[in-house]
Amino acid sequence: MRKVYLFIVWAKGRKFEEKIRADLASKFTILKEYEIRWPWYHAIHNFTFFYRHIAFFSWLRKCWICGTGPFRVIMIEDQDPTPLKPAQENKKMVETKHMYRRWAGKRWRVHSSTTLPETRYQLWLLTGKTLEQFLAEKLDGSCETIVLKKPLKFDLGLLA
Repeated sequence: MRKVYLFIVWAKGRKFEEKIRADLASKFTILKEYEIRWPWYHAIHNFTFFYRHIAFFSWLRKCWICGTGPFRVIMIEDQDPTPLKPAQENKKMVETKHMYRRWAGKRWRVHSSTTLPETRYQLWLLTGKTLEQFLAEKLDGSCETIVLKKPLKFDLGLLA
């Protein structure tokens, strides 16, 4: 099984995007990128479904810190993951995410998946593709733009 993860540079973190991309390319294989756009008025709803819990004021704060504009998703593959017990998170993803958050100056301006189930769920929410569909595509590091006109939908089947 390929170890695929995603990094997100939220709207207000994008001034660090090139630095983050260069660092990712030095550590991992960049498979593909997505430029994601959603209406600002769906942001609180979408953050709620993306992170799988409801806390209105937390998401309102996240919108203020991260922005509601276009954001970048960078799909990477880790050829040599380092598991963290007991959650089976990839230690390199956790450490890399925290480093990028320090660069961006605010904790929430950069996100990464740290487990395969999290990658599967978040990839599907943002692109409508399963991990298997994604891996069957031409993965050459190119960027695809996705405009999400409707709010994200939650699918419990993807959490398994």
